[in-house]
Amino acid sequence: PAASSSTDDFPGLKDFLADMEKSGKDELGRENLNGDAMNPWLTVRAFGEVAKDLKDVNKNTVMQGFENAKALDMAGLVPAWTPSAVEPFGIFQRVSNSMMYRMTFDGDVVITDPVQYDLRNPTA
Repeated sequence: PAASSSTDDFPGLKDFLADMEKSGKDELGRENLNGDAMNPWLTVRAFGEVAKDLKDVNKNTVMQGFENAKALDMAGLVPAWTPSAVEPFGIFQRVSNSMMYRMTFDGDVVITDPVQYDLRNPTA
């Protein structure tokens, strides 16, 4: 699950929403967005964090950049991410961020708890 639409609980959403608004596209208006829209934005954010210090951007330097990256800033929407900090988790052999949000379903209402939990230790 993704963060809720509350910029109070998830201040990092302000950057995401500002970028979506800058696009000028109706389909990227706040009323048309869902949690899935944030995933590609976070991907591009991570790429930008890695690529900003590269002198030459190509497949090899970007891959090396991700392998060397430590604590990439993910706007607080997910914990700072170190792509190479991989711990196999069940069938997922390349998991490097096992943090998730809890959601409570009540009819049409979905509440996302802003406190993340680790899939490796879901009872904590």
